[in-house]
Amino acid sequence: MAKRFSEKLLYRIRNEVPLASLLRETLQQPCKKSEGYDRFLCPKCGDFNTAINPRNNLGRCFRCEENFAM
Repeated sequence: MAKRFSEKLLYRIRNEVPLASLLRETLQQPCKKSEGYDRFLCPKCGDFNTAINPRNNLGRCFRCEENFAM
């Protein structure tokens, strides 16, 4: 199956679209700011023990140890 999007395009989108905005505004996922980090409700375990790393725009759930990218 041919790829619909190039790796370069996906990398650019991941870095240009803030994960917190995508979760909150587009996906309607509950989010909050805590201890200086954007946190979101983990879709896998339902806990707020999460954070979004502002340097690489990736999310992580520390309870279920799952990583999230857009």
